Order: sequence, then C-alpha cells, then structure tokens
Amino acid sequence: MRRVTGILLVMILAAGLVSVISGSSLAEKGLPEGILNIIKDPLYKGSSWGILVKDLESGEVVYQLNMEKLFVPASTTKLFTLSAGLDTFGPDYRFQTPIYRWGKVDSQGTLDGDLVLVASGDLTMGGRTTPDGRIAYTNMDHTDAAMNGIFEAILTKPDPLAGLNELARQVATSGIKYVKGDVIIDNRLFQIITSPAGIARTPMVINDNIIDFIITPAKLGEKASVDYRPRTIAY
Repeated sequence: MRRVTGILLVMILAAGLVSVISGSSLAEKGLPEGILNIIKDPLYKGSSWGILVKDLESGEVVYQLNMEKLFVPASTTKLFTLSAGLDTFGPDYRFQTPIYRWGKVDSQGTLDGDLVLVASGDLTMGGRTTPDGRIAYTNMDHTDAAMNGIFEAILTKPDPLAGLNELARQVATSGIKYVKGDVIIDNRLFQIITSPAGIARTPMVINDNIIDFIITPAKLGEKASVDYRPRTIAY
C-alpha cells in the first residue's frame, strides 16, 4: 500500500471514515462514497473543491480534482500541520507534562528546594477538556476573536486552570505540601515566537495565552461588571 498525503486524508478523519484507502484504490475507483457525500452536501452548494493526493515516495499524483485551478488556501494550510502531527504521533497520543523536584522532602512534606515543570507543548493543558475527554470549542472561539479583532467571543465552559490544578493535586499526592524554593517552568522545548496578533507561541500554554475579560453592561448610568479569566494572582 502506498502512503499518500494531502487534504484528502484530513477529510477522511473529519468524516469519521476509519477504513484505510490505498493509492491504487483512489486511482481506480475515485473518492470514497463518504467523502463524495460531503462534497455533494447542499451545505456546500456554492463551494469549489480542490483535491490533490500524491505518493509520498515517488511524488506521483494518485488522485486530483480541479488541480489546475487557483485557490486561496488560507487556514486550510493548517490541515497539513494536523496531518503531519497525526502521522507522527497517532490519534491516541497524549501529552505528558512532567514535574521534578530539586531538593529533599522532609517528614512534614516540605520541599527544601525547587519544583521544575517541564513545558512539553501541550496545547490546552486540560483547560479545554470536557467530562467525556474531548476538546471544548465554540463557533466564535476567543482565539479567533483575538486574532481578528472581534469582541463577541463565546467562552468554553472548562476551567482554563484545570490542568495546572490537576498537576498540583498530583504533586500533593506525592507527598510535597510546601515548597521553600521556586516553581520553575523549563520552556526550552522550542523557541518562543509572537504572532502578528500579539499572541505568544510557547511550550507552556494556559488559556491559549489569552486573558479573557467578561464585561456585563448594567442599567443606564451604572457601572458595568467586569470579570476576567483565568482567575489567578499571576495577572
């Protein structure tokens, strides 16, 4: 079976089609029925589709649809990043954020030293995890609002600090109740960069590195109520 890449693979995952499609099958039979149903859905009546599937080793075109037409790819280019991640780590991969102690712990649970959290690139740190283990999102996510200058974000329900709180519980369960030193974040996994919208891309991500302000209007002449999240003395 030839390994193939392209937007098609992401479409297969998004459609929940679990059967493996070989390059030869694509070349002989064309797109699977599940993908064709998506393309033909009335929801996309005014849309144009472009698909290009190549053999990773030879570069041979296995399947193409409107390959000669020009498209504005925009954020669909992120699909290739997603495909690369799924191909490298697999769909069952889970991020692990280790914490190490630097020093001794006495009988009272006091660490005479530092705690070191190794930032490992977890994109949500538990801050979007739903009770059934999925990732929470909304139709107007706060990351979209921040990048596009829109002030009508719909916030997700999970606690943005849920991951940190869980790590703190695990540290306490291990026997460490007090820390005399510092809590250090080792963020050397990759270089920190800042997007044009001013959002930092870091190995340690809490609430997508965004502070959400919730402003609720009051009656005419009265002050609006203002809240923010995450609720932490760090901000």
